Amino acid sequence: MSTGRVQQWVRKFKDGRTNMHDDHSGRPSVMNDNLVEKLNNKINENQRFTVSELWACFPLISHTLQYEIVVERLQYHEICARWVPTVLPDEQKRAARDIILNVPSAIQQQSAEIPGSQCDW
Repeated sequence: MSTGRVQQWVRKFKDGRTNMHDDHSGRPSVMNDNLVEKLNNKINENQRFTVSELWACFPLISHTLQYEIVVERLQYHEICARWVPTVLPDEQKRAARDIILNVPSAIQQQSAEIPGSQCDW
């Protein structure tokens, strides 16, 4: 701890301060509702983006902060190279489940139509 910091605390306690903890710690956050809304609008334009592409649109905002906004604040998660909301309505969950369950049978059917293919599903 620096001498300057100790001297600053001594002055503050002489002036009547009773709390030992600093009023703030770390850098102030640049995350605000306006920034979150801008990122969300950009994501909705193209959900097949990467954080690097998003950073190209907002170069003054760090990759880490953009990722934090996308994943923690907007609650998007990457699924098959596409960012989608974490919470899906029940209808969309059922539709996704039906598609996933039909993929193996669709592959088997298509491979049976190709001469010489021996796909064992």
